[in-house]
Amino acid sequence: MNNLFLAVSGLQSNSDDQISIPVVGATSNPYAVANKVKETEFKEMDADLSLMKADIHELTDNTTKTLSAVRDLSDDVQGCESLLAAERWSPAIFGRVYNHAAKVSALFGHESALVSGTEDLNENREELVAGVQGFGAAVKAGVETVIKMIKATFVKIKEFFKGLFDKKDKVKKDTESIKTLIRKHQGGFKATLPTSGEWAKYLTIKDHAVTGPALPSHLLGLGESIYEFVTVFLEIDQKKSFTQPIYDKLTHVQNALVTLERTFSDRAKRAEKDGVVTLQSHAANYKFEVTYVNLPKISSPVEVTRAIKSLRFRMSAYKPENTPENIEVQMTEAAVMGIFDNSDKALELAKSIQAWGDRLEKEGDKFVKQLKAENVDGHIVGLVSSVMSLYTNVAMTYADNYIKSAQAANQFARLLLEKSASADKKGDKNE
Repeated sequence: MNNLFLAVSGLQSNSDDQISIPVVGATSNPYAVANKVKETEFKEMDADLSLMKADIHELTDNTTKTLSAVRDLSDDVQGCESLLAAERWSPAIFGRVYNHAAKVSALFGHESALVSGTEDLNENREELVAGVQGFGAAVKAGVETVIKMIKATFVKIKEFFKGLFDKKDKVKKDTESIKTLIRKHQGGFKATLPTSGEWAKYLTIKDHAVTGPALPSHLLGLGESIYEFVTVFLEIDQKKSFTQPIYDKLTHVQNALVTLERTFSDRAKRAEKDGVVTLQSHAANYKFEVTYVNLPKISSPVEVTRAIKSLRFRMSAYKPENTPENIEVQMTEAAVMGIFDNSDKALELAKSIQAWGDRLEKEGDKFVKQLKAENVDGHIVGLVSSVMSLYTNVAMTYADNYIKSAQAANQFARLLLEKSASADKKGDKNE
């Protein structure tokens, strides 16, 4: 640890680099200085992660829009070809489809003049055929663009998770430092704490004490089933149809969703429209919302597409409405240390998701390397984009909340040390 920082913050380092108790007279409250430094450090990390997350969402949205344009253009090409081959020639209908294709193909660098008038269409059939062939080349260029966007998104995803799990390691290191400070604190802890910090969302306040962080472990089963499906999905041969393992794993995801719905049936808000279920509920200190298509068994490519595109999951910690602005905390050292039992578990859960990411990265790298516009099914490419978006969202949600819950335990303990030191000093003056 940097000795200059220790001197400024009023903390000393032993020869084994362990933090010791504050130096008497170094500052009015050395914990306050150290807490501010640590808070700034994590805010900067969170800001960087937020920017990366925004980049991923933007890339994903743009990929979806581009893919939609490719599909429109592909449909137009098929429509033009069918109209040209039809026994009954319809210049008016052909002109509308052709002109729409011309506008969309411009997005992928193919310029084509718009057509007008039935006479021109009747007299220039060869030019029209060449124009449609040009649109076909634009479809291939569009698929290549989508592939590049998927690869760029995958790079961003890897960068995000690297940053997130670097943060996990820093939170873990911070936890160990705080534990040392708590052990060296003399006596119990008694202080008035504001509940405006993030820690009040993740920890439970009750009877002048704080416990937690509460872990929504029963929600982890859904994440595990999605992870298993994604890793199997990325093994798909781009030239072939779906395999039975894909159907089986996605059916397992559907079963996990049904189990989730049954678990929270007594406190969930449920809505269903056109076979799509939206479930809202809360678990421990978390609110969550999941949207999915109500399919008990997946057995066709159409059902795979529908299930993937409908599935959405959100989870966030919240502070109960009846939480007071300030709380009087009275806790023993053992009680404060007990908070870290769950925060350590949270970091272990985040570590397990890191293992998911390592395997997904391996399968994803292999998949994106073999993506080639000339031999790939555009429908599969679109599903890959959707699957990557789904997995990233779920993994981000779980890992981010687990790491933040451990971070919340650290934030609370640091604040408790700071306020207890102030209270102790005030008590000494009164004596």
